[in-house]
Amino acid sequence: ASRATLNVGDGAYHACRLQALLDGQKDAYREVVLFATPEAPVIAGQNMHIQDGAKIAAEAIDNGTAKSVLAQLVEITNT
Repeated sequence: ASRATLNVGDGAYHACRLQALLDGQKDAYREVVLFATPEAPVIAGQNMHIQDGAKIAAEAIDNGTAKSVLAQLVEITNT
């Protein structure tokens, strides 16, 4: 992703971008997400390599798991 294609934006911007990502859009925003997310399981203490985290993140986005989990989080936090 080039610096020119990335926009810092506000919460509404990122909500739209995240929805587009979860709907299957493949662009610089997805690259940044996939670059940042693989470390989460390692930081959480799970015994895995960062490369495995990247694969899991991409699969969760592509197969709809990430979208489903986000919908559940929204439902829980809005009740």
